[in-house]
Amino acid sequence: MMPDPLLRAEDYRPAYTSPHADELGIAVVGCGNIAVEAHLPAYARYGYRVVAVCDVVPEKARAAAERFGVPVWTDDLDVVLADPAVHVIDLTVQPHQRLEPIKRAAAAGKHVLTQKPLAVSFDEAQAAVELCESAGVVLMVNQQARWAAPHRALRVLVERGMLGHLYSVLHFYRDFQDFTGSWFVRMPYATTLEHGIHYFDLTRYFTGRMPVRVKAAMTMTPGQLAVTPMIHTVLCEYEPDADLVATLHFNNIVRAAASHRYEWHLDGTHGSASATLDELRFTRADTPDVQHVVPIEGRWYIDAFAASMAEMLDAVATGRPPVTSGRDHLQSLRLAFSAIRSFESGAAVEPLPGGSAGDRDA
Repeated sequence: MMPDPLLRAEDYRPAYTSPHADELGIAVVGCGNIAVEAHLPAYARYGYRVVAVCDVVPEKARAAAERFGVPVWTDDLDVVLADPAVHVIDLTVQPHQRLEPIKRAAAAGKHVLTQKPLAVSFDEAQAAVELCESAGVVLMVNQQARWAAPHRALRVLVERGMLGHLYSVLHFYRDFQDFTGSWFVRMPYATTLEHGIHYFDLTRYFTGRMPVRVKAAMTMTPGQLAVTPMIHTVLCEYEPDADLVATLHFNNIVRAAASHRYEWHLDGTHGSASATLDELRFTRADTPDVQHVVPIEGRWYIDAFAASMAEMLDAVATGRPPVTSGRDHLQSLRLAFSAIRSFESGAAVEPLPGGSAGDRDA
């Protein structure tokens, strides 16, 4: 193994700042953990103009405003929507709560960057996309993992043809989110839909393809709090001439923290690449005993959140669709809902539009 200038940080580093940051004001709606630990710190670090924060719990909104120096805080969304200084709504409320504020924001002419998934049913997500398109406002889903440095580095290898024909994508992830009192454990299929949507989306990002069939295996575990499985293995099959398979394994209830792991493995006819959050390793097929090691610069938390906002502001300013538009996100939702449908039916299924995570015990 050897350190190697195979990739330099400038090859894969996204734009963390935006030339439109001064002209476009942001309002963060929802001041829970993801907002105060990722969104707002990213915007503060990279110079975005947050003009308001809003939460139905006024103490949360006030605390966020005081911590990050935001001039306006409120528990009333109408105050935010009436503010001419607000151009972009950064929506971080829980998945089942997203459709109504998106409707209201679109009606007010505000652009929306929403956390993923867009909704807990395909029909709701499609409705959100269509109403924003009708209103002429940008709707982007915050699939910020696409801008995380290790994922960008893998994509650069694919784009440069360094892997040759990509024939295998494997994601292997071990973590733990089965926490007492968390809304996550009460949301049906949260591991697959709310968290796992990242990895369905990244599979599309790396391959540039949609599977033609999806087969999923899942299981409950003894003593778990979550209402549905927190482990899935999903096999994605592609059209025969694609010569490609993708496998996503996510065990989100590994109680032994020292065993947590996050890995991607991409294999092609010219070489193989593996990435963690900190390092990328690449081996060429013609020099199979030499492994090139690339330390990754940049963090998913919080840098990628700044990069996704840069993409949002550029889309608003230029009038182009964002890379992870609401309509693009429908494709990733098709994969997530197909995995759920496959598990429930016990059969391989086509990733057709439709599906729901079921009722949530609020």
